[in-house]
Amino acid sequence: MRQRIVAGLVGLWVLATGCSSLRVAPVRPSLFVANTVVSSTDELPGSDRFQDTVVLTATLTEAEPALHQTYDRALLLFQQAEYERAAPLFRRLAEEPRLPDSLSAEALFYAGECNAATGHLEQAQSAYEQLLQRPVLHRSLRERALLRLGHVFCAQGREPSAAEVFARLRREFPRSRYLPLANCASVAFPQLLR
Repeated sequence: MRQRIVAGLVGLWVLATGCSSLRVAPVRPSLFVANTVVSSTDELPGSDRFQDTVVLTATLTEAEPALHQTYDRALLLFQQAEYERAAPLFRRLAEEPRLPDSLSAEALFYAGECNAATGHLEQAQSAYEQLLQRPVLHRSLRERALLRLGHVFCAQGREPSAAEVFARLRREFPRSRYLPLANCASVAFPQLLR
């Protein structure tokens, strides 16, 4: 019941403000892909977040400043390439029941990114698979999770599994801007390939 009330209030707030408080952040270069072709012309100053990640800035209210501070700290560590330190913060946020589902999913994706960047491929795989099992997941996050899961499989030397995931990406997102990256040749960690 509480979740429905909160969801309703957030919906009313979005309508009342004319969606002016929605924040769309820029696409950042990939951690896991060599020669990325994805770019953004709408970058926000000082931000390396995804353009297609939509975040309601009011979802972390004043009632939960510790969550807000943890999220900001994790993002700062991520932007500073402190992936080993950022990963557990993102993982904790992903499991936090007070965090809205959309931010929880984004935190889980970032945990996977941190794990992939540090070579913890099994943890990265787990994060992306958990994301893809969620019954409600924003299309853009699902699209990126499929791409990253395929890249993890490539880095693990599991090309047949990667090919299956990339085929799924093509089926579910036939016009995806990430399709040129949906192959093992795009993986930037050749030393991890078996």
